[in-house]
Amino acid sequence: MFDKLLRAVRNAFSLDSRTYLRNGLDGLDKFERGLTQRCLVFIEDGGDPAVLADVARHAPKAGEELGSPGAASNPGAWGSYHPQAIRDRLHARSQFYAGISLEEAPLEALVRLGKVLEAADRGNKIERSAPSVPDWLQVLFNDALGASVLDQYSKQDFKKRSAWDIRLLQTILAHEELPLVLGVLMVFERKSSGGTYFDQLKHDRMLQPGPLDDFMLAHRDDIDKAFPAMSAAGRALLAKRIGSSKAVATQYAGMLVRLAVNGSSTVRRDSAPYLAAVEPEKLRALLFGLLTTGDRDERGYAAGLVARLLGSDAVPHLEEALAKETSKPVQTDIRAAIASLEAVSEAQAVEDLVAPPCPELEETRLGSNAVEILQRNWEEMMAAARKGAEEERERNKEAQYKTNYAERRERQLSSLGKGFAEKLVAVLNGDGDAAKVAGEQWHLTYEMISREGRLMALPEFGVMQLVRTSRLRNNKVSVVGFPEFDAWLQRNGQGGVDLRVLEKAMTRVGLGSDEMAKACLKKYWGSEGGPTDVLPPDFVWPFFLQHPELIDRALARIGDNSWSPDQPDSGLAIDLLGKFPQVPARWLPRLLEIALGEGKSYRREAQQVLLRTPGIAGRVIEALGSGKQETRIEAARWLAEMGEASAIPALNKALEKESRETAKAALLAALERLGEDISHYLSPEMLLKEAQKGLKGKAPAGLAWFNYATLPQCAWRKGGTVDPAIVQWWVVLACKLKEPAANALLQLYLQQLAPASAAALGGTVLRMFIAQDTRGPSLEEGIAFANQVAAARYKEYQDGAKRWPDYYATLAALSMEQVFERAKQEKMGEYLGSAIGEKGALALTAAMQGQEFVSIVQPFMKNHYIRRSQIEAMIEGGSVNDDPQVIQFLLGIARRYRTASVQEKARLLVLRVAERNGWSEDQLSDRTVPTAGLDDGGTLELTIGERRFFVTLDEDLKPRLSNEEGKVLKALPDPRQGEPEDAGKEAKSQFSSCKKELKQIVAMQQARLYDAMCAGRRWSVPEWREFLHAHPVMGRLVQRLVWMETDADGKLLHVFRPTEDGSLIDADDNEVELDEGSQLQLAHSALVDAALAGQWQAHLKDYKVPVLFGQMARPLPPDSLEGKAVEDRKGWMSDTFTLRGAFTKVGYQRSAAEDGGFFCSYFKEFGPARIRTVMEFSGNTLPEENVAAALKRLTFESMSGGRYAQNEVGLDKVPPVLLAECYADYHAVAKQCVGFDPDWEKKVPW
Repeated sequence: MFDKLLRAVRNAFSLDSRTYLRNGLDGLDKFERGLTQRCLVFIEDGGDPAVLADVARHAPKAGEELGSPGAASNPGAWGSYHPQAIRDRLHARSQFYAGISLEEAPLEALVRLGKVLEAADRGNKIERSAPSVPDWLQVLFNDALGASVLDQYSKQDFKKRSAWDIRLLQTILAHEELPLVLGVLMVFERKSSGGTYFDQLKHDRMLQPGPLDDFMLAHRDDIDKAFPAMSAAGRALLAKRIGSSKAVATQYAGMLVRLAVNGSSTVRRDSAPYLAAVEPEKLRALLFGLLTTGDRDERGYAAGLVARLLGSDAVPHLEEALAKETSKPVQTDIRAAIASLEAVSEAQAVEDLVAPPCPELEETRLGSNAVEILQRNWEEMMAAARKGAEEERERNKEAQYKTNYAERRERQLSSLGKGFAEKLVAVLNGDGDAAKVAGEQWHLTYEMISREGRLMALPEFGVMQLVRTSRLRNNKVSVVGFPEFDAWLQRNGQGGVDLRVLEKAMTRVGLGSDEMAKACLKKYWGSEGGPTDVLPPDFVWPFFLQHPELIDRALARIGDNSWSPDQPDSGLAIDLLGKFPQVPARWLPRLLEIALGEGKSYRREAQQVLLRTPGIAGRVIEALGSGKQETRIEAARWLAEMGEASAIPALNKALEKESRETAKAALLAALERLGEDISHYLSPEMLLKEAQKGLKGKAPAGLAWFNYATLPQCAWRKGGTVDPAIVQWWVVLACKLKEPAANALLQLYLQQLAPASAAALGGTVLRMFIAQDTRGPSLEEGIAFANQVAAARYKEYQDGAKRWPDYYATLAALSMEQVFERAKQEKMGEYLGSAIGEKGALALTAAMQGQEFVSIVQPFMKNHYIRRSQIEAMIEGGSVNDDPQVIQFLLGIARRYRTASVQEKARLLVLRVAERNGWSEDQLSDRTVPTAGLDDGGTLELTIGERRFFVTLDEDLKPRLSNEEGKVLKALPDPRQGEPEDAGKEAKSQFSSCKKELKQIVAMQQARLYDAMCAGRRWSVPEWREFLHAHPVMGRLVQRLVWMETDADGKLLHVFRPTEDGSLIDADDNEVELDEGSQLQLAHSALVDAALAGQWQAHLKDYKVPVLFGQMARPLPPDSLEGKAVEDRKGWMSDTFTLRGAFTKVGYQRSAAEDGGFFCSYFKEFGPARIRTVMEFSGNTLPEENVAAALKRLTFESMSGGRYAQNEVGLDKVPPVLLAECYADYHAVAKQCVGFDPDWEKKVPW
């Protein structure tokens, strides 16, 4: 022992350690010869300390040469981020740290090493736990547990650093006579942490339960001293550590309970789940004590916690605390807690929730047909592997970087042998050892089973075969969440697969009794739906009645945006509670908190689930008296949504007491929705009074850019001028409400204005919003910038072309004037302002004329598409407007738009509009097609004085203007002599609007009808007649299309087209009479035989019908196509620019770029079918270069998983018309290529 201590004091390194350290610091010699050796002498023997100043002179470059030791993570030790020399130094220090033992730690040497590393970095990339921790100490531990770690995604590397935990830190602090409080902060604090997965691993070493628990039990005073300096994240981590150990939880029970009622919502949320570690009686005593002894916030939060954790038995204690409480906000919180427990009592009074008996787990057995399927799958895989290996060998003959993946796959498949199918069937039947049969080739085994879904489609492929397949996959994870399982469940779910049966099966194969519960409450990327989405509710809720703890955890996590693979999903948990016959009393208090809380996460979902709870309206009415403004607002909104007329007296009472403008707005809106007369609140006098009062308050700071002087002078609907203060207050109020979609109150306000005034107000606000959001440098500033950089850039392009001609060819071709113009536009394109913080003002656009709204927003979306949030706010503001043009505009975005989030936002807004009107999305599309002012006969009448003019549609669907004599005019004439000068102003305005609207209508409806054809949409005959055939514009469009009539069973009755005189004729000119019970859809060559398609092509040609789009020239692809991809034009060569033009011509757009700006596909979305089509090619990078390229394959993806989920759809699941159209597009792109090249893979760069 004495020798160990002596060695530690003398810092005698072993030879290996000294070598590792030398190699780990050798980069210092780049700055000064011999500097590495001087540092080694200083570290080991305490040599000249002046070396620290010499190292610091070269900071931060010296630190970068050492791999940035102050960083808590190392992005380059395992990759190509750092040069090899730096990675070698990190590797050497990693081995040095792994060689440190706790018993023989050279303390003085480690301290001096930390100071050398700190001198090299000098704070450049140091990630600090807390400001009070010395930099040398922070850098030392960051380097040991972060920067030098070789594999950021493996815990194995940390096991080699067994000394680097709280014990070593404590020893170093004691040696340096530093307070232990610093050690506590280094372990728990997170002020500089990014919260990455690597950060979690780093602190796993410091958070080792045994050593850390011993430290906490022995040093309570130091934990108490560090506590006030901890951030919310640090306190949350402390709570987790306390709650994870029974012994620590016993000693720190009081602290844990205080953390659970902390002022930070993050700390409360993360601490509450660990209260289960505290002994129940002690927990009750601590919580009841806090009800009276805590500070104001603690008492209020304690009331909610008591209700959630202790149940109805706690009501007397809450009532006693309420009697003593003097703080009104806390009184409100206690009353809310009592109310939630009363809701629990009411629910318990009717609750008799007993799970039905669990069905038996039935075993099925696969037979010889399964062996045949597996053998076929193996043979197909083997043939593809041989071909791939041969192609790989050919490529390797010329490739600089040779690969052996395909050859290895061929070898592995061959090793399985032809008799492997029988063995695999035996394993699936439970007669063999899965690990022995699959071995290291489990991935190939799983591929054999899942290939094309053939085996899983067998009726005898049952539950046990499914879970045994999971064991083959990797022998440990749950089966849930994989595409094959989803497909199996879709086929078998409705037949009655009880989750408890699945759990039995999983337990039988050793997956653990809780695996099923964990799997069902996880969201799987790209999965279209797990068991809880597919199975009937009665086969779901009984299972979770037996596993309530996971729902507890999921509900406790609401508000936590961090991701962890082991955490249950909160949204899935709430959705799951909706599947219970009634919400169990256990979860009512927490659901009420979520439904009426200040956080918006899952608020609507919780409210939907709670609607079935007895007495829920009473609980929401009580929330009108909450001390929290957001809760009062949400309670008012929810009561209105429920249509709860009994709440009107309580709402009026709350309105009388309310002092906050936004809460008043919510109360008034609720009263109006519930049918209460609030006209006395909307009189000009009352509105002016409210405005004057509101404007005395502090206006939102972000509105400083808003020029109120430019607001229009408005008029009341009933006559009279609006005081400007009222309109100004509406702008301020809308911004405070922060919702772009006008609520019921703001809509009422706008309805008090004359329609022209309301429209003018909205237009002015929208234009000002856009002007602020697009504010950029002036022309003069753009010219000045171009003068500064253009010459240098021109020279750079010319020089670059000499060194890298392929890369710089396009730029080098630019003239000096063109470079100057690009630089000028670049500068002027910068955004200097933003109005997104004031998006609430867009609520005032709700009454704009549709044509004006679209004409303003559409160019913004085209020119400023990167302003995604602003675009979403604008279209949300427009979604309240029932103007047909606005609705059609939203429908167009929902069907197809370049930005996924904007498209999804539009889709949700369309659903909201449809719901508001009681229609489906398709019905909404039909019922809101604008008419451009045309009457049912297709005419718009205009007057100038006593003269009349008429607008009709010509053969090209453009407006034709004529006078009373039928003469076609190019424009409306000026007023005659004696007529007022403005006599023709209104007529000209109508004609101008008609022309603009018609152009938009024709383009939008043509695209909508094409999508409807591809999706196979059907109309009832009455709806088709009313909303399409009889519509003044749509009627002309449907005349240019061929339609099909089918009966209720889908049998084809007629194929016809509408004519100009209103009749319906078939290809032989026979008149067709439609049956009122039939259904109509757009015809296509994929739906009729070739002879009929040819007949219709001839008919349309003979009659010279100007068709909207082709319907009869694109048949279904060959029957030989199967699987999930079309590849019959794979390897057709071209170049990237030609392919780009070809893709764009058929309506496809570039997919999002990946790392390094690389992209390899173009896509097109068909919203009604919820399918995205993707055409792949060999790829290109941004900025785009014109290089050799090859067309690859055509695939189809479900849009339900988001743009990047990549849920490929089988060709047999694609609607036939959509498949035929996309197949033809694929071949159209191929026609732009030079043809197939067998060596295409050798000729493309990627």
